[in-house]
Amino acid sequence: MSNSTHANHSLNRIASLVGVFRVLRVFRVASVLVNHVTRFRIIVHTLFKILPAFKTFGKLLLMCYFVFGTIGIRIWQGKFTPEAFPPNFQAGEYATLEEGGSMYYLNK
Repeated sequence: MSNSTHANHSLNRIASLVGVFRVLRVFRVASVLVNHVTRFRIIVHTLFKILPAFKTFGKLLLMCYFVFGTIGIRIWQGKFTPEAFPPNFQAGEYATLEEGGSMYYLNK
């Protein structure tokens, strides 16, 4: 490794350490607030008590999103081809794959 590459690597490590210390400083302020402000302590303890319920709710929400997404894919599969739109519809250019002949829109 050349000296300049080694110096850049060292500077990147130092910058990441400074970032870690900045995050830890925020946690220090939060811990002072929790320990000295009674209302804030009550709010934080309440949030930690309901965290398992949020976890369960998040799993349920993810499951519903997955199920409805799967159903939507099955219902609308093949419905949105370029032939399904009116001739003057300007959604974007599309191209055909060589092998399968499927249509897809180009991202520009």
